[in-house]
Amino acid sequence: MAQELVLEVESRERSSKNAVRRLRRSGRIPGIVYGADRAPTPISIANNDVVRVMQNSGFFSQIIDLKLQDLSQQVLVRDMQRHPSSDRVLHIDFLRIREDQVVQISIPIRLENESRCVGVRLSGGLLARNLVEVEVSCLPRNLPEFLSVDVVNLDVNESVHLSDIELPEGVSIVNLMYGDDDSDRDIQVVSVQPPRLDDEDGDTDEFGEEEAGLDDESDDATDSE
Repeated sequence: MAQELVLEVESRERSSKNAVRRLRRSGRIPGIVYGADRAPTPISIANNDVVRVMQNSGFFSQIIDLKLQDLSQQVLVRDMQRHPSSDRVLHIDFLRIREDQVVQISIPIRLENESRCVGVRLSGGLLARNLVEVEVSCLPRNLPEFLSVDVVNLDVNESVHLSDIELPEGVSIVNLMYGDDDSDRDIQVVSVQPPRLDDEDGDTDEFGEEEAGLDDESDDATDSE
C-alpha cells in the first residue's frame, strides 16, 4: 500500500454561487466529503495545497488523509471539476472509506523494462500500449499504488492481457471478477507490433509511378494556365 497523502481542509456552509466565487477568489477550492453512512460535509481547501498534492502521481488513486480541525478521515478523490479553458480546479468530491469496506478505484499500470523489451530491442518491433490504468477492487489496506507489467520477454506479435497481470494479495481486477475467460473483459494491456517494412532499394512501385505521372501532368496543366 502506498504512503497516504495529507490535506488540511476547513468546513464551510452550503452557500450561493456568488459566495463560492468569492471563496475561489480568496485562493480556496470548494469541495464535499460524503459516504460511509455519514452526512455530506461541505469543505474548502487551499488552492496551493491542492496543487502541491496533485504533483503526486497517486493523487487520483490513493488514500488521502483529510484533516479537519481535530478530525481525521480517510478519503478517495471521486470527482474533480476543472475550468474548461484554464484547467483550474473548481470543485473536488471526496469519498469517505472504511477499513472494512471494499473500494473500487482505477489505478495506474506501470510498464517495466520497456527499453529491454526483446521484441523492440532485437526485432525492431513497436511497443503498443492499450491501457494506462485499470479498475481494481480491494480493501483500503490492500490498495496498491500501481500494477506492474514486465515487458522484458515480450516478443513481436505477443501481448499481455489483464488476466496475465500478477496481482497483490487481496486485489482483484473488476473486469475479471465475473470470469477471466470472457475475451471482451480480458482486455489487452500492451503488445509488440511488427516493424514496418520499408522498401530497402528505394524503388517506386508500379502504383507510385502512375501516381507520379498524374502529378506531373497536373503540374503541367497548372503551369499552362
